[in-house]
Amino acid sequence: MSQRIKVMVAGAAIATLGTTFLAVSPAYAVSCPSGQYCIYPQLNFGGTPVHYTASTSQLPEPWNDDTFSAINNTSRGLRIYRGSNYGGSHTCIQPHQSIADLTFFSVGRWGSSAKLGSSCG
Repeated sequence: MSQRIKVMVAGAAIATLGTTFLAVSPAYAVSCPSGQYCIYPQLNFGGTPVHYTASTSQLPEPWNDDTFSAINNTSRGLRIYRGSNYGGSHTCIQPHQSIADLTFFSVGRWGSSAKLGSSCG
């Protein structure tokens, strides 16, 4: 194989490899619209999220008791409660922060309600 052909084959392989890497987005690069919080039914922001701009006293199915990860893209604290109507233990997410695995926190995966504007202190 001539040197020129080797260079062309290597260039094509690199171009294909570069395109492949650009097409894959890491899990943490998922977006949640500005001014909203998003709750995901899977770890690492997987699955279809539910989006809110205000508190909710009862998460709908399938997110109720399946709150594995969350993004708070608001300017206020967000508390996710284990029980409906803001009852039971909770986990707080600071403004513009996220948690990829809620199972390590007090709410676990059993979030049932979310209160926006709560202090995380």
